[in-house]
Amino acid sequence: MPFGHLRRDLSRLRKGNPGLAGEDVVQIAVVPALDRRRQRAVLRVEAVHGDDSALLVDEDLDRPDGGAEGLPHSPRIGIDPAGPKPPSAKVRQMAELLPDAPFQGRIVRVEPIAEHHREGLREAAEREPQIHRFTQMYLLGFDRWFDEAVASETEVPFVVHVDGRPVGSTRYLNVEPLHRRTEIGWTWLERPQWGTGANIETKYLLLRNAFEGWGAMRVEFKTDARNLRVRGALLGIGATFEGIFRKHMVLPDSIRDSAWYAIVDDDWPQVKELLERKIEQHAS
Repeated sequence: MPFGHLRRDLSRLRKGNPGLAGEDVVQIAVVPALDRRRQRAVLRVEAVHGDDSALLVDEDLDRPDGGAEGLPHSPRIGIDPAGPKPPSAKVRQMAELLPDAPFQGRIVRVEPIAEHHREGLREAAEREPQIHRFTQMYLLGFDRWFDEAVASETEVPFVVHVDGRPVGSTRYLNVEPLHRRTEIGWTWLERPQWGTGANIETKYLLLRNAFEGWGAMRVEFKTDARNLRVRGALLGIGATFEGIFRKHMVLPDSIRDSAWYAIVDDDWPQVKELLERKIEQHAS
């Protein structure tokens, strides 16, 4: 793709668009993509102003005039005076999974991830790196994992605290409001929290919010089929094993089969009672 003159072109974009010159512009994101419907390569350039963003360019890179070379002359360039488009219904419904306040349990406090959690969470994550063998942290490294979590618009990541200190993370992902379905995953806790009830109460708080606050019909879990500790823990919280997805993911050192588990709304009253009983045993 013709990106050779992109740096120069973006400088010209700024000069040609006064709205990009202010200090409130924190970044310009250049996103190469493939329009699969029309089978063409496209380039999208987005300016981000504080909490808002606006599409500057949505251009065909396969056009005869050389793609990125012609960006500053595109009639589509410029900040839309109407401002950014409102979030989609799916994004709004997904945001309903975000709590108004942290989930406070007897053992843990669970709150949406934010930049101020970075260093405390890094300390917990890097204390024993081997615990991440079956997680995305192993593949991405801490900083990339953290950056993607904070920036995510399709997932709802959380930080788990015990005694006021970050000890791990979990999140909602694969959120499908139309089907009243979500997944709880990317969960990890530092080793000293294993067996303390922290994981049980974290799952309980997210499940309760999903079923009772958001109206979920189904909450899914998946893990590496070789991760027998997590598979046992999922059975221990009342999830039902639903099978193995063979050759489901490519990892740096292997091909992963994934074990699938779920709790549905019909199960929730019984699962809730089970989890509350387990939490009482750990917290008392």
